[in-house]
Amino acid sequence: MFKGINISEGIGIGPAHWQAQLIEVDDAQHQEQGEAALVLVRSLFSEVEKDIEQLIESKRGTIANDILGVFEAHCLMLKDPMFADRIEAKIKVGITIQQAISETENELMTLFSSLDDPYLRERANDIKDICKRLLTKLSKGSSAKGQARMDTDYILLARELTPSDVLEIDVQHVKGILTVTGGPTAHVAIVARSLGVPAISGIEETFLGAIQEGELLIIDALLGQVHLQPSPELVQEYEHKVDVLAQKHAELERFRQEMAITRNGKRVEVAINIGNYIDALEVKKLGTDGIGLFRTELFYTNREDWPTEEEQYQIYRSVLAEAGENPVIVRTLDIGGDKGLSFLKIKPEQNPFLGLRAIRFCLSRPEIFRTQLRALLRASTFGQLKIMFPMISGIEELRQGKQLLAEVREELVREGIEIAPKIQIGIMVEIPSAAIQADLLAKEVDFFSIGTNDLVQYTLAVDRLNDQVSYLYDYFHPAVLRLIQSVVKAAHREGKWIGMCGEMAGDPLAIPLLIAMGIDELSMSSKRVLNAKRVIKTFDIESFHDWQKVLEAGTPAQVREILASLT
Repeated sequence: MFKGINISEGIGIGPAHWQAQLIEVDDAQHQEQGEAALVLVRSLFSEVEKDIEQLIESKRGTIANDILGVFEAHCLMLKDPMFADRIEAKIKVGITIQQAISETENELMTLFSSLDDPYLRERANDIKDICKRLLTKLSKGSSAKGQARMDTDYILLARELTPSDVLEIDVQHVKGILTVTGGPTAHVAIVARSLGVPAISGIEETFLGAIQEGELLIIDALLGQVHLQPSPELVQEYEHKVDVLAQKHAELERFRQEMAITRNGKRVEVAINIGNYIDALEVKKLGTDGIGLFRTELFYTNREDWPTEEEQYQIYRSVLAEAGENPVIVRTLDIGGDKGLSFLKIKPEQNPFLGLRAIRFCLSRPEIFRTQLRALLRASTFGQLKIMFPMISGIEELRQGKQLLAEVREELVREGIEIAPKIQIGIMVEIPSAAIQADLLAKEVDFFSIGTNDLVQYTLAVDRLNDQVSYLYDYFHPAVLRLIQSVVKAAHREGKWIGMCGEMAGDPLAIPLLIAMGIDELSMSSKRVLNAKRVIKTFDIESFHDWQKVLEAGTPAQVREILASLT
């Protein structure tokens, strides 16, 4: 047995089958230079874009929208000057078209792979996919060998797969995927999850390379385990697990378009956390109540300079339109700490999590903040926009943020630009000082959203990215629960609603406690939505009446014991 990273949950059983190799494009047949080369490469971009658009239209209605969104993102990449201009610049200095595409691919893959954010690191795989399409088109007919069709079930093995590779998968027979590269946020993972194919990445190349064609495999994409040449007993055990998973999946599917209402009639809004337009496609697919957290910093990260107002406006407009009547809570720029920008040169900090980040950075660079606020307000008429300021530590920061927003609104009105008449303003409660002052802050906002990831970190003085102390990081710590309860009470006393958008919001063990405490909205990753709905709809407050015992517990372990006994 060896281990990897789950990128698409499930269990697969079958013989190993290696992905077909690609045909190399012959560079010798394309020696165009100067204007002729530029005309040809621009034609390649146009033709590939048309090919992708035709692919999208041919698949529309037959595959999930989130898969189509992957390829819509590829069209956007083809239009990105950072991509096209690099290739043309190389051609202008005498490099062949194939060399220009290949060098740009390597440069951008290196750039993306070096980023701190895992979501953006995985965009390198999409660059490879687009470049493969361009080179295939350049070869004038020679293309990659298609994935060989098999008449029996199998586990597909490859060093790496592009989204296009995955789209060609024979879903009827492919029971699992094993790769060396790729992570949970890769578009490959999105496609695999949408197709319902279990997948594990991060397999050491020496292990994967040792697997022979036709060898029996079990991939457990729940535990991240791969069993090579399993015994008949183990195969039987996993076949039973497959049946159980299929039953659980069928049970969860019935909650897809249902509202989350507890057995005693309490309505709980269930929303999703997103980082881009592709993620927003999940809102309608899962029947959620909207977007509880739009992390806008992801739009800033894969660039060489600040995004313009127009670029941001187009993104916000698209997300709001996709969500329709459902609310979209946009968190204003939250960089710093573990979220750096490659083009931003700021003074190094000893403790970046305690330094110039989030609202502090935005208030120190009002020209950048104004650009984002202008884009948001311009897009506000296309949906139900709510704006949320991150890392508020006290009244002054909140008032400064609101004042800047009011100035931008007045500026746009003078320019004759239409803005939604009412936009709710809220804050992330993620610093203990904000939690302690929640009674005062609640008078000046429309809502709170508790960000448990940072609230736990700051309350317990634990760097959540530090392996040496991460064992202390626990949102079931009684001190954290007491802060949450006090914030909920403060919000409700002022008639304001309160949500939660940290990891705790999607934890099945935590959800009943959060409902009992009075949380109105839970926002989580899309993969947790259906199970969260199940927990909510089967929850009955009458059987949970002793929940306040958790506030008297001394340790997280005791809290878990109490919750387990109640549920």
